[in-house]
Amino acid sequence: MSAMEYQYLAIGLLALLGCINAASYLGSGFETVYDYFGDVRAGSYLPEQYASQFGIKGKLKIQYIDNEHAVFKFDDVSYQVATGKMAEQDTPKAKFIPAEEEINSLLAPFQVNYDNGKVKSVLTVDEPEWSENIKKAVAAIFQLDIQNLHWNKPNSFVTKESTIFGECPVGYTVQPKGAGWVDVIKTQKHEKCENMPHRFFINAVYEECPLDHKEDHLLPGTTRYYKLLTGKGKIEVKEIYSQSLSAAIPFNGHSDDQTILVRQNFTLVSLGKIKEKLEFTPKHERELKYTIPEYYSEKGTIKDLTGGRHVESESEIMEMTHKVLGDFVDFLETIKVSKEPEKLNTELYEVLMYYLGKSDKECLMHCFEKYMEPKTYREENMRGAFLEFAAQVGTKASISFIHDVIVQKKIPTQLAIDILRMLPQFIRDPSVAILHDFETLLDADLSEDVKKTAVLSVSNIVFYTYKHLKDVEMVNTYADKFYLLFKEESRYLWKLVYLNALVNLEEGKVFDYLVEIVHDKNYSNNLRFVAIWGTKTVAMKDSAKSYELYWPIFSNQEEKADMRAAALNLFITTESSFDRFLSLFWYMKGETCSQLYYYYYTGLESLSDTHHPCYMTIGHHAKRLLRYAKKPTTSYLFTGLYMMDYMDKKHSLGGNSVLSLIGDSYTGAPDTIYYSQGGYYMGYTQNYFGVLVKISGLGSMFKKMLKSKTMDMPKIQELEKILSQLDLKKISLKDLHMEVVFYSSEHAVETQVYDEHNYMDLVHDVEGFFKKGQGEYKYRQHHFIFSGVIEYAQPTDIGMLATWELVMPHSYQINADVSYGHTGPRSTFKNGIEIKYGRFGGTSLNFYNPLAGMWQGTYREHTMIYNIPIYNHLSIDAQQRHMKFAITRDPEEDFNLGLVYHVESQVYATDYSKDAALHASCPECLPHVVIHVPGENKRDYTIFDYDSPEFGSEYKLEIFDCDQPHTPYDLANELYEVFDDHELNYGHYPFGHFVLGFRKLHAMLGFQPAAGSCGIAFTSKPSVKYPYTQLEGVIQSIAEKVQDNNVKTLFDGGKYTVRGSITLKGDDADHIYHTLDFNTVLEQTHDAIENHLSIKVTHTSPKEKEFKLCMDAETKYPEIPADIYIVRKEKEEDVTGKVSVIWGESTDGKCPTDGSGFKVTMTAGVVHEKYDEMYPYNQCHHDAEDKEWKGEHSTPVTIACVAAAMDATTLRKFSGYVKYFNIPEKYINHANKFVDFMRAAGEFHLISYKEGEKTVDDHKPTFVVPHHVKGKDGEMKYVVEFEKNEPYVEFDLSWEGDEHEHDYHLKYDTFGFKPHFFSSRFFVLKNIAYETGFYGSCVITPSSVLTLDNDTYHYQSSHCWTLVAADCAEFPKFAIFTKKVDGPHDLAVKIYSGGNIMEIIPNKDGEYDVSVNHEQVAGGLVHGYHYPEQKPFHFKITRKDKFVNIDSFFSYVEVDYTGHSVVVSVPGMYRGMSCGLCGDFNNEDVYFERMGDVSQTCHKSHHDALDGDYLGLLSEMSTVLRSLKK
Repeated sequence: MSAMEYQYLAIGLLALLGCINAASYLGSGFETVYDYFGDVRAGSYLPEQYASQFGIKGKLKIQYIDNEHAVFKFDDVSYQVATGKMAEQDTPKAKFIPAEEEINSLLAPFQVNYDNGKVKSVLTVDEPEWSENIKKAVAAIFQLDIQNLHWNKPNSFVTKESTIFGECPVGYTVQPKGAGWVDVIKTQKHEKCENMPHRFFINAVYEECPLDHKEDHLLPGTTRYYKLLTGKGKIEVKEIYSQSLSAAIPFNGHSDDQTILVRQNFTLVSLGKIKEKLEFTPKHERELKYTIPEYYSEKGTIKDLTGGRHVESESEIMEMTHKVLGDFVDFLETIKVSKEPEKLNTELYEVLMYYLGKSDKECLMHCFEKYMEPKTYREENMRGAFLEFAAQVGTKASISFIHDVIVQKKIPTQLAIDILRMLPQFIRDPSVAILHDFETLLDADLSEDVKKTAVLSVSNIVFYTYKHLKDVEMVNTYADKFYLLFKEESRYLWKLVYLNALVNLEEGKVFDYLVEIVHDKNYSNNLRFVAIWGTKTVAMKDSAKSYELYWPIFSNQEEKADMRAAALNLFITTESSFDRFLSLFWYMKGETCSQLYYYYYTGLESLSDTHHPCYMTIGHHAKRLLRYAKKPTTSYLFTGLYMMDYMDKKHSLGGNSVLSLIGDSYTGAPDTIYYSQGGYYMGYTQNYFGVLVKISGLGSMFKKMLKSKTMDMPKIQELEKILSQLDLKKISLKDLHMEVVFYSSEHAVETQVYDEHNYMDLVHDVEGFFKKGQGEYKYRQHHFIFSGVIEYAQPTDIGMLATWELVMPHSYQINADVSYGHTGPRSTFKNGIEIKYGRFGGTSLNFYNPLAGMWQGTYREHTMIYNIPIYNHLSIDAQQRHMKFAITRDPEEDFNLGLVYHVESQVYATDYSKDAALHASCPECLPHVVIHVPGENKRDYTIFDYDSPEFGSEYKLEIFDCDQPHTPYDLANELYEVFDDHELNYGHYPFGHFVLGFRKLHAMLGFQPAAGSCGIAFTSKPSVKYPYTQLEGVIQSIAEKVQDNNVKTLFDGGKYTVRGSITLKGDDADHIYHTLDFNTVLEQTHDAIENHLSIKVTHTSPKEKEFKLCMDAETKYPEIPADIYIVRKEKEEDVTGKVSVIWGESTDGKCPTDGSGFKVTMTAGVVHEKYDEMYPYNQCHHDAEDKEWKGEHSTPVTIACVAAAMDATTLRKFSGYVKYFNIPEKYINHANKFVDFMRAAGEFHLISYKEGEKTVDDHKPTFVVPHHVKGKDGEMKYVVEFEKNEPYVEFDLSWEGDEHEHDYHLKYDTFGFKPHFFSSRFFVLKNIAYETGFYGSCVITPSSVLTLDNDTYHYQSSHCWTLVAADCAEFPKFAIFTKKVDGPHDLAVKIYSGGNIMEIIPNKDGEYDVSVNHEQVAGGLVHGYHYPEQKPFHFKITRKDKFVNIDSFFSYVEVDYTGHSVVVSVPGMYRGMSCGLCGDFNNEDVYFERMGDVSQTCHKSHHDALDGDYLGLLSEMSTVLRSLKK
């Protein structure tokens, strides 16, 4: 070769590789040959390096045509595939095998066009996408920027180049090495490339939170090294080495890392003149950017991600679909709580989704025909699973298939509804064509239930299509359509359906249409509520629009509470500015509706503790304002805004629940209930599901049901006639009406409307079930739903497509087969019930290897399974005060229950068939290899294993298949964060702590440990050692009242006995394992002042000594004073008690004398004297000086005095001693563990005293247990005191023989509960009922009224009977009148219970004259009185001095009477239905809506008694009350 020829060759190479700085001439007629080697590894680095590896090698020949064109060709290509433990530098054990004929397209030549050394385009022949993309990747490596490249000195620069990742900034570093050697290093970050080819899908609507990043792409990077040799007029490119990484690091990098490492090496073998020109006829000119497959093929299937490498036939698809579907249904049917990972984990659902995605419409229909008419449960399950998978695969073909099977009515109604609900959010590539085709479903002949779900399904497809295409005109077309249908529809159910369909669209004209509906009061309030609730999306984008809509609704006192609350809710959650929060704060300070204020305050409370990233800003505002907001004076059980959430910042993972409750303004009964549950992960906030319930007439329905069972209707009609003579606004009972809207991803998917007729049909069906002599009930529900799907795909540096997926499918199974029979008092049941829940799935990163025709990658799977089986025979023989029962259990299945959590990672290489290529290249390699830590470390631990002889069950908690921890204690540390509740915001809702705690546990166990494998299982199964199969028992109750007919008390004393026995047997009825005899006796004196409880339990077993437990407990309450509201000295309210417990072996049938046990004494006291100068005590003293009460012998009955009496009888201080003896060591250990748990979970602090001052240390104390406590015997004194207004409790503990006291301070609300304290005088359950709104009280004196709604006003009592409280609805049950009288006692009372009348009129001697139904009661109320003598009583009257209690079992109303005051206690069933001076009981202070005319004239009633018109004081009282509120 001449010198000139060498020169031309060098020029050509240098120009091609960008290593020339003097010219751009490439030359022609020369070729180079490179050894090519590529290595691709998908795997994980932790806890060990495992990989699914693909290797490729061959020759790459390049022929240079001229200075702008070169032809490339691969030759002698072979490949290898391997799986297993493999570090980056490890050489796989797999051998290289020749490439198959199917990849010959890769061997076809291709041309690269250049411009100044940069690739301009690539020319190819007709070939599949996979080989074209690999050739593009090679071409991208063989380019350098000629114009900017200089090698005479070190330098660096950034330029732009076309790559398979788009137009990317590329950094160059040039490093001369001496002796003519030059290194060029190129780096690029793909995420900065313009128009990077990628594909992203998420199956839900999500809210973008500003405080976290979205994990929606792989984190890639590429580095390339070029080694050049120059000098003596000759330049050689010795080697090119390229390395790139595509990484998925989900959950803030604290889950398993998943990477695809690509390394490629080109080593120069030869260079010279072209000896044989490559024949090449280009057909296509392509840009260098990678070609991402479309979602759908021409047949509507998922586009082939193999790039044309493998196309299955229809018969192959059908065969694999049938096989995998059957295997999968069998897996779900037989899955149990197990410690064998191979029985827990499954990839079957992925395979099934793969083949269904490949199926066109005809193929799907052919597959379905096999399951269309199921004859067995298995076939029925296969049909349901097939349809659910088809709906969630989201192809154009599957959507058309679902359309056809519904139109042709080939599936049951409920299954059609379930499919329609889930389908829209899984459509991978929504389009107008898909929408129009599916919309024809609405013209089909369908049942009403299916059609209304179809309307909502179509509206949701419109929304997802808009989200994809941003076609506003399309949305407006459907907005016009649904709005017109809504306006023209007369049927309420369909009006609701079309309104929700309109709401689902969200965009375009929707907001304006919804505003029209909200402002049009011709529509029902429920429809207006749905409309305003649906404006949230637009309101979040446009704060001005939200203000214009919400403020007029919110500030309008005439609007119903639900509309105002909805506007308030949306005001808070759609705008994060502090100005809006501050404006609301100032407005709410003057709000007169206590119900709305309570809703606002609970919303502030729950937001103030939020951890949710979307609400952090408004949560901060709420916390600032909450410090200054007044606490509500009235609480509501069915009103409140509770926004609960938990957040694990480490994993960027959390969840939230919203509970919005709005009670009826008058009745307080539930009116509006909205509950939603969502999650937060990888930067996405998603609402999984929600439900909205609007209900009215609930209280009326119950009252009607009570009316239907009342036999005293004639007398009720008499009471109705009496009330009708008064000028009252009669309250009509509303018919029951309930609407339910179900949401998925905040979009309505189903609506239901219930009225009194279909509700009562359901009640009658249930009643009929129990009235039938015999029958059976079968119920089966199987669902498999993908609650979360995130997919993204982008190219790798070798030209193969990488896909990352997060898939979280859930399975729900309920199988019930119950047969029953009733014969007289005897009932028998044969129960076969099984409930299963499974959560599978996880994250995967994979690529398709076209040479081997295999999918390769790494996968982290999370599995959770709950299993509750119940299989037994139950018989019950219930007679009065006597019941026998027997249970025979299935020894294999009954209560073989448990739960298991397991997580593992694996690498895989599979073709979903025979995996022939893997076996040929690496015979010892497995398609799926679990990542494990090698070594001898113990992988399984038993936390506890208890075989219960009492219940015949074995309980186990086990750790299994665990890589990381070396001891159970190491594992405990890892699990600590799972149970840590410091990031729980339970929204101050009573059950919020439990609900969120379980949800966090459920989510977080799938992330422990962060890498490798581990599982935790709890199981309960029938014991092998104690194989009980039969349980028999008998229970008998006896009540013996105190025999004193002359005394009637508030609580009758007596002796109450419950006794019986339980026997556990084996299969042989004569084989008795255990017998448990129990005898419980409660003895009470009148009014339950003194109580004695005795419990004796005896356990006998054939081979064991008799064991006996005996307990005696006594309590003594102070006498109830005649003045029920008097505040006595602290000591006078002491409640004393003692408990003695002893257990052990018994030889004579008596309680053991030398067993183990303890004795506890307790004095429970009140603490109020130090608060004497504070409210309410000081106000009560002031009230006593008022002229109305001054000189009276009883305590004033005012708000302050009632509150003082309640507080002064609340037991907050407890003292006494605990003496224990002969305690077994295991119980002491359990006690110590409990103390450790309390210390860890609660905010315990040490109290110290310095110079008489109490100091609470900030740090948690170390519990120093005296040596006396460590023994079996000891004595401890204790004083426990709860602070009045703060959630703190103090413990003062001292042990016998220990001179030091141990004082601790605990903040108990960290445990998520609020204690309800007992009272020395008032029944605790009644106090709770008052607090929660189940009960209300009204106090009437001759000159004042404290209403049922806690408002006080003055009025002058008349000598006419005046209505103070009554049931003013249809079928009234009670009415209470008072009038002023002369004498020592100045107030008389008349009570109607149904049509029965009782009058108590004080006489001038200071005694009470009593009549019932106009007949005098002999002796008055000296010893109390019952009418009638047997239950149910209309009047149960008890008396203590001048204090009289009247209790009506008929109306559930209670009256306390003192001669100077009347206290009426009314249950919540009368909310909004009451009338009289006591108000309407609707929780609003101001009461004047239902007042009658002002008239105090007396007239004769038909009972010849003086009655007066109801003193409504319409104008006068309204003015007074309004002034009071101001």
